[in-house]
Amino acid sequence: MKKITWKSERRKIADLNPAPYNPRQMTEKQAADLTTSIERFGLAEPIVINKNNTIIGGHQRINIIKMQRGVEEVDVMVPSRMLSDEEEHELNLRLNKNTGEWDFDALCNFDEDFLKDVGFDASDLDRIFQINESEKERGETMKRVYVAGAYSANNVIAILDNMRRGMKASTWVLLAGFAPFCPWTNFHFQLMLREDERLSVEDYYAYSVAWLRVSDAVLLLPHSENSHGTQEELRIARELGLPIYQSIEQLVEAEG
Repeated sequence: MKKITWKSERRKIADLNPAPYNPRQMTEKQAADLTTSIERFGLAEPIVINKNNTIIGGHQRINIIKMQRGVEEVDVMVPSRMLSDEEEHELNLRLNKNTGEWDFDALCNFDEDFLKDVGFDASDLDRIFQINESEKERGETMKRVYVAGAYSANNVIAILDNMRRGMKASTWVLLAGFAPFCPWTNFHFQLMLREDERLSVEDYYAYSVAWLRVSDAVLLLPHSENSHGTQEELRIARELGLPIYQSIEQLVEAEG
């Protein structure tokens, strides 16, 4: 049988006939996404028809274009010979089915809001960014633990020691299955400031307290009795009725 070739032509929309056997359907969301695509970019992919003007591929696009005022003709791809019923049916299915698969590693490089705008739904985004239901559930049920302890000190070495202890304790909290808030990582904000930008001690304190107010528990580190900031955090925690634990072991036993 002679090889089929295709050429691009223009056809009046009114002359095109939908295939009665076409199995492709669309949800309201898919139709809305396709409408947005056509409004922004036009008919970037031509309609595929048989020589008798039967639509083989592009039924949904034609339905949407029909609702647009002023559009009477469209680009179509026409075969060099009349396709048999069997060929026409097979091509219809292949155009709808043989569309390949997404490279999710490549898709995760796109902005999430952009993917939403294109038409990817929540389940698509979960797969793209590798968030499964068990991970989502774990994130929703992880208890938030505020790690409290001394930060400031009389010299740089002592400050660095306090930071090391705080970040190490926060790591233990995470390893134990909790979601820690680690005030000692606030110094990262300082590194991002330009010369004309300032964040005061009060700014950092307000930021930390905001997290304390949404926490489920507090882990108090040793040697914090002389830290004014820590004592103030403990006062707020008691007002909120938050449990205060003195060790990881206590935390795990009571909250784990």
